[in-house]
Amino acid sequence: MVVQQDRWKQVKGIPLAQGAHSPDFTFCVMEMVAFVAGESWTDTPECASPVLTKYAQVINDTAPEDVRQRLKPFVLSLVGSRDENKEMARMFLLADRAVRVFAPLALEVAGLGSEADKLRSLPTIEDEHTAKSGVGAAHSAASAAARAAHSIVDSTADSSADSAIDKIWDEAFKALEDALNL
Repeated sequence: MVVQQDRWKQVKGIPLAQGAHSPDFTFCVMEMVAFVAGESWTDTPECASPVLTKYAQVINDTAPEDVRQRLKPFVLSLVGSRDENKEMARMFLLADRAVRVFAPLALEVAGLGSEADKLRSLPTIEDEHTAKSGVGAAHSAASAAARAAHSIVDSTADSSADSAIDKIWDEAFKALEDALNL
């Protein structure tokens, strides 16, 4: 599947919107991917990696407006990203970043540095074996991560929380780029 340049020209100036939409020229990131690929209106285009589709949808639907727009440059790369031989590696890469990068950043903001260090010290999640070995530590950090999330929300005026949130978003986009480049 290739980008239909005429379709890209029609939509490249349209901001991405949260959620799914009917065919009305309001797009979430994956609806835009489907549109520029010439597919029927959908937020799960056939031309895109299922793992990356779900990941991009989460960013699209949870990010603040300005952060959501950072997905636009990925639209063209997501067209044609479906490759069954890369799906497991992409899944492990994104799981690894969630456990060893995103969660520790949130834990640090909540003052839970030792929990953050435990997650960072886990082996890289790159296959089923390393994924299983990290499950116990990830479960034990889950309640700490929940407390961290509440702490971040409760401390919205705290500049260190804002800085950590910005860093998490930066890392989320870096993970998407890395997964696309596998």
